[in-house]
Amino acid sequence: MDYTCPDSQYWWETLSTPLAALCRKADYSVDAQFRFLLLFRFYIAPYLGCLDNTSKERPVWPSFMTDDFTPVELGWDFGKREDGPIIRLSVEPIGRAAGSPSDPYNVGAANQLMHHLSRIMPGMDLSWYNYLHAELVPWGERMAEQYKRLPKQGHKSRAFIGFDLGHDRVTTKAYFFPGWKAAHTGQRPWSVITSVLKALPNSPHLPAHAVLQEYLETCAEGSKLQAEMVAIDCVAPNQSRVKIYFRTGSTSLLSVRTHMTLNGRITSSDMRKGLLELEGLWRVLFGKEDDRRDTEELRPNCHRTSGMLYYFEMRPGQALPVAKVYLPVRHYGESDKVVLIGLTEYLEGRGQARQAASYLEALEVIRSAPSPNSFHTQGRRAER
Repeated sequence: MDYTCPDSQYWWETLSTPLAALCRKADYSVDAQFRFLLLFRFYIAPYLGCLDNTSKERPVWPSFMTDDFTPVELGWDFGKREDGPIIRLSVEPIGRAAGSPSDPYNVGAANQLMHHLSRIMPGMDLSWYNYLHAELVPWGERMAEQYKRLPKQGHKSRAFIGFDLGHDRVTTKAYFFPGWKAAHTGQRPWSVITSVLKALPNSPHLPAHAVLQEYLETCAEGSKLQAEMVAIDCVAPNQSRVKIYFRTGSTSLLSVRTHMTLNGRITSSDMRKGLLELEGLWRVLFGKEDDRRDTEELRPNCHRTSGMLYYFEMRPGQALPVAKVYLPVRHYGESDKVVLIGLTEYLEGRGQARQAASYLEALEVIRSAPSPNSFHTQGRRAER
């Protein structure tokens, strides 16, 4: 791909300042900052697609990555009290002709990016990626047929790539949407995911999958979860996680507790502690007073990405999944200012005042750079 083309240059000029600000305020070494910016400039920015000729800030390909169709999401993982933050970068690889008559379904960009990255990233393993891409990303004549069968509230995106920018190495992750194959075969997305996981190369033993499946099929609350994505780490299969993402319209704190524990199936001390912290975060982000009922839903919202997004992480041989929830503050938070005030209060209560201050400083830098309308799309709380 040509990193000198105007579109690639646009993505670089628009996003390099926010990425650099996050890395700098997260106390990354100068060497690490330089490496990550080079990675973005020469390998990632050329795969972010073209801009509409009628609006130089609107992508031709409407990515499902963000609500304004920008194919990039930057994240700050606050981690545990004793750990430093990790910066995350997620993208939808997009070809230069994606969305045009010559490439209406964005064919090949993800594979091209991944195989280029595999040449420069030690330890990157594409065996699971190649299998899942072949199974879940349609090609040829099947694409038009499958796209016509997608629900009207669906989207064209088929694969995302994520990067955890560790201080000494980058971990690459791949995300796939089962909806295309589900539409073509008449199956539910969950059934498609289950089938492909059973046939993963090297046959990993995932006992946590059976626990999750029982919850989905036997619990009334579990049946409300709709499978959205499946993801893997691009490392050796015996070291990789499998993550399955679900969305639900239920937004009460009680429903979140039920999903996080799989209705009482996960009862560890970490989970009990995590739920207490989640409740504190919930109340400062969404303004729920102590006398409000936990069964009360957040305000109605019919956007495609409203509701709660969960994922359940499984490792080979692990008995129970690790449950994580994304809190969509973009839809339910009053404003960026209110979200920032609540997040700062929460982090200070956890002994992370310094991280909170660094994050605010990074946002001050980002405010002066071209950016989407809102800083915050979602916050994540994770415990098992």
